[in-house]
Amino acid sequence: MTRIDNRPPFLRLHIERGKSHAAFTRLDIVQAVRREYDSGQMPVGARLPPVRMLQHQLGVAKNTVHGAYEELVAQGVVENRDRQGYFVRARSNKRR
Repeated sequence: MTRIDNRPPFLRLHIERGKSHAAFTRLDIVQAVRREYDSGQMPVGARLPPVRMLQHQLGVAKNTVHGAYEELVAQGVVENRDRQGYFVRARSNKRR
């Protein structure tokens, strides 16, 4: 049986490592997403890479990525849709 994934494709993130540390951090992920979000480069409703995929790509712990995504939820940048992933929210007029 073949499973068909009908979720939208995910965004490609451009994450840079902080100069003061050797490994990617939660803050690196948050800053990269905020930078692209604030510049308007992230379409509303776009899906962020799955936690486990980003974990493997960056070579970090799952909790690092999950913590970054949850921080972005708290900031109102993304929303967590149960069992579907994290999606870009519409920009509000007020600054955070």
